[in-house]
Amino acid sequence: EAACEEEEDPLCGLALSSPVPRPAGGVPRLDATSWPRDPALAAAQFDALRRRRQPVVLSGCVGHWPALRCWSHAYLRKALGGKPVHVACTPDGLGDAVTRTASGEQVFVKPHETEMPFSAFVDLLETPLQPATRGGGGADGRSGGADGR
Repeated sequence: EAACEEEEDPLCGLALSSPVPRPAGGVPRLDATSWPRDPALAAAQFDALRRRRQPVVLSGCVGHWPALRCWSHAYLRKALGGKPVHVACTPDGLGDAVTRTASGEQVFVKPHETEMPFSAFVDLLETPLQPATRGGGGADGRSGGADGR
């Protein structure tokens, strides 16, 4: 059990932001790969952590999942290419939010929502973002239309 004190680590930062009082010595960080392989014993160990009602960072929980080795953009494009997906596009990656216009006015913005084939969505993920231009940028903040061109 190692203490989690580094705010640069996103998992530690989340645990440290918890409204629950921190345990003395910091938020514990546990490596789940050292837990028993017996599901009942692992569940009992997890339940003991839950009953403490304290923040904890668990690492190594999903490292064995095949998806971490297999799911690349190329694999997902091949497997799901033509399937329709619902996409919410914003210039800065944030959803519903208050932002400032070029003139300095604060406005509440919602994402542009569209449906597209999964392969087109992956194309957007792989296309570098371009600064939005007044009147010419796409709804997703890229230099073209909703398809990123």
